Amino acid sequence: DLVKVSKEKSVESLTQLIYRRSEGLLAARKLGGLQPKKALVEELLNLYEKTTPDPATLKLLPYYYKQLFLTEHLSGDELRYARKKQFAKRRKAITRFKEKQTGALLVMGMPQSGKSFLADYLAHEHFEKEKIYRIDPPIEGSTDPEDFRNAIAKKLKISTSSDSFFRQASSSAVFIFEDFERWWMRTPSGYQVVHTLIDMIDRYSHTHLFVVLINPVTYRFINQSVKLEDSFIQIIDCEPFDAKSLKDIILLRHQSSGMKFRIGEHREDKISKWKLAQLFSALFDASYGNIGTALQTWISSMKSVEDNVLEIEVPKLPSIDILRKLPSSWTVILIQLMLHRKLSIAKLDLIMNHTVVQLHHELTVLI
Repeated sequence: DLVKVSKEKSVESLTQLIYRRSEGLLAARKLGGLQPKKALVEELLNLYEKTTPDPATLKLLPYYYKQLFLTEHLSGDELRYARKKQFAKRRKAITRFKEKQTGALLVMGMPQSGKSFLADYLAHEHFEKEKIYRIDPPIEGSTDPEDFRNAIAKKLKISTSSDSFFRQASSSAVFIFEDFERWWMRTPSGYQVVHTLIDMIDRYSHTHLFVVLINPVTYRFINQSVKLEDSFIQIIDCEPFDAKSLKDIILLRHQSSGMKFRIGEHREDKISKWKLAQLFSALFDASYGNIGTALQTWISSMKSVEDNVLEIEVPKLPSIDILRKLPSSWTVILIQLMLHRKLSIAKLDLIMNHTVVQLHHELTVLI
């Protein structure tokens, strides 16, 4: 019996050794870089899934909680308290406007940085609601001055599209131009609306306040060709928030919901200041201080929802090495989308001089 048991053990050991040989070969191949490479699109999808909220967790969140963190336009008094420097600058702009100085107010910031909130707050604090006009660009954008004038005339409910509508508007009106980058295109004829705006500011900014909202990357690009900066009496930059400001904003929103969160086994009221600082420092690293991205990252860091308690995992900054592997044509497309915010295939074709078929394929892969 002992011999039989010993023989069975020997056979079992040899069997495991045979299997382990294949495991060793696979490990060696992996270390030697011989394993099959992941497809580029697969790696991009992996990166996307790491940086967006989990659909299954989202379904478990109450609607009102999602509204607090995932709305397109940011709002809330906590943003005002965290933007003290920017709000001090806005007071200067209002003073200069009231002194009849010619020029507009420029509010710069990346998407979801709070530009619209700052402009709205300024307008409603100093002007009558009926005199505030928000001018949105067409969904597909436009570089046609006539479209630009028509958009203003439509808000004023005036039929004429000539610049005379500013004389018909009530004095001391506010015109907020959202996403001004979508009135521009990186082509020789793409600066027409920019010149139209400059002319309007020169002629009418002593009676009306013009507030221009734009992506800083696009603004700097335009300014290299057209000195747009000379048309502004004040420039406000919606800079990224630091980790402490992100903590204050996010916790104020979270606490207003009545829900609780925990990290591991520690509920929020038992989490040390040190742990809390680590959490929001990691959230800052993952969002680069952009408030909109930080709010989304907060939701992305949730792993489960149970009995009104959110399980939070400290966010980790994913590797973006895959972006360095993108074909140059893909990179150029992404840059153009960042500069223009939104582009149709036809307009992208004008900028890049690609064939529509080629662009359609590349966009399909990227999107």
